[in-house]
Amino acid sequence: MNTMRIAFSTLAFPDKTLTEAASLGRSRGYAGVELRLIDGQLFDSSMPAAERARVKETTAAFGGLFSAKRIEANNPLVDA
Repeated sequence: MNTMRIAFSTLAFPDKTLTEAASLGRSRGYAGVELRLIDGQLFDSSMPAAERARVKETTAAFGGLFSAKRIEANNPLVDA
């Protein structure tokens, strides 16, 4: 039997950095996070490459099922 994993949205922590939000979510038992806010700003798929790399590194450090608001072939977080 597969166990369903639950994720939360960064909208739950509008005043936290991405690192803080991911850590809080993980400490509360969530397996992943939907990126809606990154460091208090709405997710922007046109963010610079250096910022995409930082977000990818931060989310990878938590090993969760991280997704962006829009999942598609040209997602900058996937293609970074």
